[in-house]
Amino acid sequence: MLAGNLVVPLTEPRPEGIVAPETGEDYDEALFLRLRRLRKVVADLDRVPPFVVFHDRSLKEMAKIYPGTGVALLRVYGVSEAKLKRYGRRFLDAIDKHCAEQGIGPEQRSG
Repeated sequence: MLAGNLVVPLTEPRPEGIVAPETGEDYDEALFLRLRRLRKVVADLDRVPPFVVFHDRSLKEMAKIYPGTGVALLRVYGVSEAKLKRYGRRFLDAIDKHCAEQGIGPEQRSG
């Protein structure tokens, strides 16, 4: 318990005119949303919370690099061999379909 009025700054104040850097998240938002919907369906079928299937970070990375193979999907944060076997085909199919619909060619995809 603190006695009196003690001010405890949680961060160093930024000097005037200094702007925080942007997060720089560069991914295909339409694909990300498609993968989130798929994740929800898969999670409901497995009766687990969506983050157990894949975290948002994993989906964003998929929506950035457009993995086209299991090997490429394994390079994505949070994708293990077990998750690849369990969920990989569904997510790769969704990515393939999105890329075909959007005219995203193999040169823009990993794997």
